[in-house]
Amino acid sequence: MIDWLLALPWPERIAVLVSASMLAGVLGGWIGWFRNRMGLGMLLGVLLGPVGWLLLLLLRPAYVPCPECNAAAHPKWARCPVCKCDLQRALKRSAGSAQRAARADWR
Repeated sequence: MIDWLLALPWPERIAVLVSASMLAGVLGGWIGWFRNRMGLGMLLGVLLGPVGWLLLLLLRPAYVPCPECNAAAHPKWARCPVCKCDLQRALKRSAGSAQRAARADWR
C-alpha cells in the first residue's frame, strides 16, 4: 500500500504528506466547527489524522451555561433553547454584574 509513496522522489513524497496533513486538518476543523472547537479540531487533524477526528468526536462540545436557567447553550446562539432568554444580553449583563459585585465599594 505504501510502496507507491516510497517509489516517488523526495519532493513528491513531501508534497503528498503535506497535502494529506492539510486535508486532515481541514476535515478536523470542519468536525471541530460543529463541536465549537475548530482550532483544536484542526490541530488534532494535522497531528493525528483520523485518530484526532475520533478524539474530537469524543470531547464534549464547548458550551456555556445560560445565566438564567443554567442550561447548556452555544455561545453564538441568540436565544437559550430552554428558557428563550436573549443570551447575548444576559451574558453581558452577568459579566457586568460580576464585576460590580467584585468591587469592595459596591452596595
